[in-house]
Amino acid sequence: MNEIVQNFWNALGVFIPPGAKSYVSKEKIAPSLIRDAVNKTILRPAKDDPIYYIFVDMEPEANWAHHCLYALALSPSDFFVVQHDWPPANMDGLLSCEFPQTVCRETNYENR
Repeated sequence: MNEIVQNFWNALGVFIPPGAKSYVSKEKIAPSLIRDAVNKTILRPAKDDPIYYIFVDMEPEANWAHHCLYALALSPSDFFVVQHDWPPANMDGLLSCEFPQTVCRETNYENR
């Protein structure tokens, strides 16, 4: 799981705004079982092999629906990103995975 988190930040960290909160699933889960806070499926894939996923709350101080994303780890270095408006239904199944200091972050997020 640590390799997946590091690869996520290396590949996509520049697109994550300062202050965003990120979490990784504790265990692998079938993508079709990942549900949001209003009990909707995030993705209905053709292949439903269990995977780790990373959830990023882009606006952790906002209430209700707001910009977030799910990064499904298809392999340790290949991610399928789903933009969404709701957090996962089961936040208990996630671990915090904060931005590592070893990865450079783009400073001008608004121009992306």
